Amino acid sequence: MKINRLLLSLALLSALLMTACDNEHPEVDIRLERDYSEVIRAIGDSNRSLADKLALVEAAVNDGSDLSLLKLVQAALSSLSGTLEGKLTAIQKALQAGTSSLETKMALIEATLKSGFADYKSRQALMLQALQSLNGTAEEKLAAMEAAVKSQASTLESKLALIETAVKNGFADTAQSQELLLQAVQSLSGTLEEKLAAVGTAITDVNTPLESKLALLETAIRELFADAKEETELMQQAVASLQGTMEEKLAAIESVMGSGTTGLDTKLDLIAAALEQGIGDRKTAIQNLQTALDTAVPGLNTTLSEAKSDIIEKLTDISGCLITDALAMVFKAIADTIDTNAQSEEEVLDAIGKAVAELQASLAPTPAIEYVGDPTQAITVTSGETFSVVLSLVPASEELAAESLRIVVVAGEKCSFSIKSSQKSQSAQGQYDVQVTAQSTSEDPVDAAIAFVYNYGSQDEANYLTTNPFRVIVNPQNP
Repeated sequence: MKINRLLLSLALLSALLMTACDNEHPEVDIRLERDYSEVIRAIGDSNRSLADKLALVEAAVNDGSDLSLLKLVQAALSSLSGTLEGKLTAIQKALQAGTSSLETKMALIEATLKSGFADYKSRQALMLQALQSLNGTAEEKLAAMEAAVKSQASTLESKLALIETAVKNGFADTAQSQELLLQAVQSLSGTLEEKLAAVGTAITDVNTPLESKLALLETAIRELFADAKEETELMQQAVASLQGTMEEKLAAIESVMGSGTTGLDTKLDLIAAALEQGIGDRKTAIQNLQTALDTAVPGLNTTLSEAKSDIIEKLTDISGCLITDALAMVFKAIADTIDTNAQSEEEVLDAIGKAVAELQASLAPTPAIEYVGDPTQAITVTSGETFSVVLSLVPASEELAAESLRIVVVAGEKCSFSIKSSQKSQSAQGQYDVQVTAQSTSEDPVDAAIAFVYNYGSQDEANYLTTNPFRVIVNPQNP
């Protein structure tokens, strides 16, 4: 802490002794040995409030031992009795009290989450209560946050949550948040491997937004001098930690692309990692790249041309994640154009923009095949009979040849289906009339479910599309 610990301890001790007299508690001798046994006995007193106990802990820990701070805060929390609601009330009052520092309250929040008194989704709400309890000028509040992020008593993910809450609620601006993040990374102790492991743990925290994780990643890579392999592993961890539906994951990535604080090279890394893990497709990658470039234009500076080789490398990585076709080649062409023609920031972005425009123009609709009909209404046929099925194919320029189709029986035994022909519909573009013959060896009606599989692409690189299953009831032939 920037405030002299001895002065703080004396002030808090004075307040505690007054409280003790009012409540007829015995005075606590602060002349303790390192085992803090007398303080532990005092914080076990069920008649003391949690806020008083935290102040007592802070007064006792005057030797700079953050490990002792965390242990004593956990002991104070464990001393609470009563209902869960009562414990949460005591925790909220302690966070709102002005008798302990922000770092002590951070330790309380961490102990609260670990003890199961609150879930991790409540972490920011608890952080906000702690921040709102700060007194003094904006500079003094910032100093309190700096002390908290430098403390060894909280995990890196808790510090990230504090910084994010501070920015959201006006306690710190973007520049101050970046400095706080740097201080949090600099507070990591141990070997490089141990520091990177702590960063990895924070990045995989499912309750931390993706943009915050990427800010940590950028700071950690720069501050810890991590190599390309370690940077890639951290990015893969960040993407793998995304929660929710595919739409929610894509929305999180899209949000980062529009961020003015995340670097362009980091955004390109994110696009490649998402593709590699199957989040999004080629069209999504192109859209995200365009958004990232649009955001980079207003913030042009000399570092962009200096990072030209990095951008080329990352664009090449993205092309390697795409299906080997014209799209991947155009991505590669972006990198080649930058490498050979661009000498300034404007030229770099202009080269990328032109190549992206070409890429978007070459992007064809993703093929799709559908059964035209109500899949819940069964088609009823007799074994040996040929019936008609209408399929639609997008794009309409593709040809749905009979030899490219096959039928999969999803449900139903003792029956089979064969395709006789496939002809373009005369009434609707992109639709085909497919003639199918049903066979059954069962003496009873068979309620089957079938789906069509369409094979398109080259012999070297086959691709498959499948319709949703639909019902076909096959009756036996009359004797």
